[in-house]
Amino acid sequence: MESEAKIVREIYDMYIKGRTMGGIARTLTERKIPTPSGKICWRLSTVRSILTNEKYKGEALLQKTFSYDYLSKTRKKNDGSVKQYYVKNSHPAIIEPELFDLVQDKLRKNKAVSGKTNSSSPFAAKIVCGDCGGFYGRKTLRRRHGRVDLVWYCNRRYEREETCMTPIIKEEVLQQAFEEAMRKVLANREDIKDGEEGDGCENESKNGTENKDKSRDSLAVLNEKVEKARVAAQEATIRLEQYRNEHRESDSEESRREYEGQLQKVLDKRKAIELAEDEVAQYKALEMKKRMFREKTDGLRGAEVRFRDDLFMETVERIYVSSLRGDKYTLKFLFMNGEPVKIERVR
Repeated sequence: MESEAKIVREIYDMYIKGRTMGGIARTLTERKIPTPSGKICWRLSTVRSILTNEKYKGEALLQKTFSYDYLSKTRKKNDGSVKQYYVKNSHPAIIEPELFDLVQDKLRKNKAVSGKTNSSSPFAAKIVCGDCGGFYGRKTLRRRHGRVDLVWYCNRRYEREETCMTPIIKEEVLQQAFEEAMRKVLANREDIKDGEEGDGCENESKNGTENKDKSRDSLAVLNEKVEKARVAAQEATIRLEQYRNEHRESDSEESRREYEGQLQKVLDKRKAIELAEDEVAQYKALEMKKRMFREKTDGLRGAEVRFRDDLFMETVERIYVSSLRGDKYTLKFLFMNGEPVKIERVR
């Protein structure tokens, strides 16, 4: 149904723009949108299942489960007991393949960072401790005279034997640092434009065309690498089959070692295909993030930059916090377009 497809697209859009899975689940529950199974309460696991289901990009993984008891027709999750088959273009896609791959890349990166967070704050799952690699979490500090400060520090700060030396940072400091970092990014973009010759219009069109051509050339090179890897794997598989047919009657140790050696070559070639395909996916993901960044900041000038939840979430991928050096520390902003900017602060 189109109504269900619309919700799926919205979930992907919210996640790629910086919302956590827990935050998405709360939003959908508050809006009283039913889950795929008709329940009124969304769970984090439900959101994760939607974000990782390849069927939404028009592909299908067959035999995720299998029947292990014929009489009772009992099924269980396939842990490798039976062969699985991956079918591309098996049905119309709801999510663009590039967006699906970008979400998978973000899920892998978030999983690699220690700690969990389901806060609805735009800073959730964005700030990484330089000491332990864990996420920063939001806390409320009550000061004298009833003053309340919203601060962020590593979720594992007091959980380990060695206390993380990264600083406790006020939320307003993070907001101001973002404004400063974004102004630097925009200034770099303006410097590039100012360096162009003529009235800028022709060059803008020319440079845009050149960038697209370079992008297509780079992608063509990566796709060619994938194709070469597939050909090499196919040739290795043919050689393996030929050797097996020619030495079917032999059970010598030498034949066994030779067979295992050729089998390993096939496995290595297949692994090379996966690595090459990963390169293509990562390239497409970066290009999509660059496009999203351009769309969000198009027309924005440095003097106009003010912190907004949506602007931050849709332009910043990570903030890496360094340990204190004396009374100073560094916030390294990694923007969606791949540009890093370091901002120094005093405790």
